[in-house]
Amino acid sequence: MFSGALVCGECGGSMVICTGSGKRGYVKYGCHAHKHNGVSGNKLMIRQDRLEAQLLDTIEHRVLNPGMLDHLVTRCEDELRKRLAEIECQGSIMTVESLKKDLEDRKRRQAKLLDVIETAGEVSILAERLRGWKAMSSASRKPSPAIGQSI
Repeated sequence: MFSGALVCGECGGSMVICTGSGKRGYVKYGCHAHKHNGVSGNKLMIRQDRLEAQLLDTIEHRVLNPGMLDHLVTRCEDELRKRLAEIECQGSIMTVESLKKDLEDRKRRQAKLLDVIETAGEVSILAERLRGWKAMSSASRKPSPAIGQSI
């Protein structure tokens, strides 16, 4: 389970399964550098069942306890909020609320232009502006190609 993930305390080499047979047939972990290269003086070995039981117990008590998990969740939430705030400040993310606000603003401007056209003014210039606003409004409803590529 942990072969290659553990480190020898003496030489920094990896701890691997070194033996699996013997009088009792226990599988044992040992220093890879000692077993295969002879460059480490660490000839100690530990039975796989004992090592893995100790490691899993330590992980359970130090990492998987409710206090630590709460701390990790809080840190992740904080980092996520910071990153989302940075992205929103850069303007590279549009939330549903900001899109709704933009659409409402466009509708309001369109209504104002219609009021002006109905009451007075140079109709051809206002009609042209209205067509421009309508085109922008319909374009904002279509999905952006950049968004489709990132998904």
